[in-house]
Amino acid sequence: RVVMAQYKYGTDEEVTQAQKLITALLARLLLEYPNGSPGLYSCYVDVLCLARERAKAEVVYREAWRKYPGDRRLARVRAIRDLPEP
Repeated sequence: RVVMAQYKYGTDEEVTQAQKLITALLARLLLEYPNGSPGLYSCYVDVLCLARERAKAEVVYREAWRKYPGDRRLARVRAIRDLPEP
């Protein structure tokens, strides 16, 4: 949660760079741990949305929902980011 809030401070260029780094880090974590966790998936989807990678966020969200149907963290990020239901 701290990481999610902290990287929003700085210039537009710094924020964009931080979003790219965090997105890449979360993607690598999911490659290492393919089952991930609902929390990891919800953070990844949230950062993808903030980084204006909505199409990818929707794909990742659907994958996460298949693995963890009904998870409240995933439902919350869907509601906050106005993602379509899987």
